[in-house]
Amino acid sequence: MHIRNENTRPSDESARSKPQQIDLTRSNRDGIRETVDRARRPDTVDLSKAAEAAEGHIGPDGTRETKEERTERIESLRAEVETGTLNTPERVQKAAEKLLGD
Repeated sequence: MHIRNENTRPSDESARSKPQQIDLTRSNRDGIRETVDRARRPDTVDLSKAAEAAEGHIGPDGTRETKEERTERIESLRAEVETGTLNTPERVQKAAEKLLGD
């Protein structure tokens, strides 16, 4: 919305020929832009030293794994997600059975 102010003094010819405009929606647009920019930033998680120590890098089979093993496993899972092969019907069935306790 723009508001035009035509109330100028008779002697102020330049102001009368160029009406003033007030942009009432600018602050809203700026706020929306900032919110969208903030939403596009990737999420991050910061763990405390105690949480990192408690995590202990336990693998899916319940045994401890080294940092290298964990990194390798995560990269493998990431590659499967990117190629679309992670959620196969067999894996979904197996996960459902684990959730239901069968």
